[in-house]
Amino acid sequence: MKNAKLIFAAICILQANAVSAIEISGNVIRKNKEASPASVYINGEEFAVASASGYFEGEVPEGDLTIFAEISLPNGTERSVPRTINVSADTTVQLTVAPLHSVIINSELPAGTYGPWLRIYQAVTPSEQLVATDLQALPQTALPTGGYSHRKKYDLPEGVYRVSLSAQTGKNGEQFIAWSGFEVTSETTSVTVNAEDEYFSYPSDL
Repeated sequence: MKNAKLIFAAICILQANAVSAIEISGNVIRKNKEASPASVYINGEEFAVASASGYFEGEVPEGDLTIFAEISLPNGTERSVPRTINVSADTTVQLTVAPLHSVIINSELPAGTYGPWLRIYQAVTPSEQLVATDLQALPQTALPTGGYSHRKKYDLPEGVYRVSLSAQTGKNGEQFIAWSGFEVTSETTSVTVNAEDEYFSYPSDL
């Protein structure tokens, strides 16, 4: 009787795992559309290594996950932009890896603001947030204009991005917000976002 209960419990566990396990598969390609045998990461852990044809597959639990691919080559690292997706059924994805570059973003803010945040998005529609940085945790530099700046290095695959810089003003709950677009290439070393960018808003009496 005891053995029968153990067997029944094991069957229930296997059935539960079978129900909750979802297959995710796809292909990893380079910008030139060639296949890439890159490693695929899910939620920060290596999930699979793509074949020479770029194909990968495996099982994941139902729910949200963040996926990207990365490969180290003799001339540098290539990585895809991380994507957060919800899986509730078998899912197929395509990951495009591109050369990874280090870019310094200079965030310049006017005097009288506080609690600044920098957020980076891929310049696509719809666009999801890729990075969010609490700038007040970083060293601060005074600007000749009376404002202040923060700088931080980010590793980003080649591509086009949007960045938002926001801070509190203390003026009836209004925020300083500046938006800027930039492209990451092999020539890109730094980007500056401030109130002179095309899209910005903050109280006129700040």
